[in-house]
Amino acid sequence: MAFNPYDEDERLAMMLACAQKSVQMHFSHLPMQFIVSPPHSLFDAMLARQIVTYIMNVRFHVPRRRLCKMMDRRRTSTAFACDAIKSRRNIAAFDAAYTVMANRAVHLFERELEIASDYLDSFNHEGRA
Repeated sequence: MAFNPYDEDERLAMMLACAQKSVQMHFSHLPMQFIVSPPHSLFDAMLARQIVTYIMNVRFHVPRRRLCKMMDRRRTSTAFACDAIKSRRNIAAFDAAYTVMANRAVHLFERELEIASDYLDSFNHEGRA
């Protein structure tokens, strides 16, 4: 079943899921659970979650305070994650990898919007028949 793109909470949840999926595709050795809630000993899992946070803030324009609530994180943790990724983007190889992940996240979300739109349109066409 498609999500409701007119419901802010569902739309934000879908954005988060798309960002997490995109980052998980790049960090394919990590299970999704480690990206959502990284073990303290896994630096790459923590980096993956920071990238998700940055994608949500920069590409999807979700305010940091909203991210704190969505991801159950402190404001300082969210700010640190965004600042860390912003600094790392000065490294060309990292920036290229980030750009691929961010673009993929947006593409995944746009695809979900199309699916939702088609689903809603199917109800409009049935009502006219």
